[in-house]
Amino acid sequence: MSIHSRSSSIQSLFVASLFLIACAQNVYSEDALKVLMLGASESKAVAQANRPFTHPEMMKPTIDEKVFTFIDVGAKIPNYTPGRQWGAQGAPLTEMQNPLPAESSMKAYSVPQSFSMSLWAKELNDNWPRESHKDNDLAGLKGKPIAMNWDERGRLWICETIDYPNELQSAGQGRDRIKICEDTDNDDAADFRQVLITGW
Repeated sequence: MSIHSRSSSIQSLFVASLFLIACAQNVYSEDALKVLMLGASESKAVAQANRPFTHPEMMKPTIDEKVFTFIDVGAKIPNYTPGRQWGAQGAPLTEMQNPLPAESSMKAYSVPQSFSMSLWAKELNDNWPRESHKDNDLAGLKGKPIAMNWDERGRLWICETIDYPNELQSAGQGRDRIKICEDTDNDDAADFRQVLITGW
């Protein structure tokens, strides 16, 4: 017997015991019975929610770790490295990973065996000043996407930052924005983008 099923049995015995005691003392009422029965059904629901499950087999990432390169950008990475003494900050982190194209980044993911990944949206060529990455219909992101969410229409809302956190602009001159990406032709890839809010 598993721990979860043993716990469920104990809860059921507890509820049954309360019922028997109430009957013996002739103090039960219709409302009390309802409460006892509710407790029994809740314990079943808890046991069902906590039942053991099998972890899926995961595919291993296929990326070659040699493609990851790093650059020292100086003390401008926002972080709070703890120091040896309370209240003191340690030496800042200065090394940052160079970006990879979306097609390469996908190879670094580990997903369940029955899952597959496909590219839905990616960055514009503007994000790659040192080398050429050809734009296509999927390209449309710029800056740093730091938050995103899907709505009921299947559109992706993205908070895209260019200024934050190191290039604060004057009021009304900000370049950070909220963008909506949408698949309008149902081919499982974004083909329409709209900047909803910017300039704050």
